[in-house]
Amino acid sequence: MDTAELVAEKGKTHGSFDLTAERASNLQDMTRTRIVEPPVVRHGREMICVKLARIASGDPLAAEHWDDIAGYAKLVADWLRENRRD
Repeated sequence: MDTAELVAEKGKTHGSFDLTAERASNLQDMTRTRIVEPPVVRHGREMICVKLARIASGDPLAAEHWDDIAGYAKLVADWLRENRRD
């Protein structure tokens, strides 16, 4: 599969790159906190925003999006349990 075919195929489930990027950026701005986040937490939050943007821009019935959100949330939660020292 060449790049054009890959972009066309992903566009079916992920929506257009431009629209998804705009929505993801807006979500990331809205969810930014005043707390200094460890990189793992920041990246997890930002990736969840990307997945939500793909749901809003592409196919909301693609289970992959929902699995990815659950996966990123689990990775962050596990990291916090292992590394957070209050």
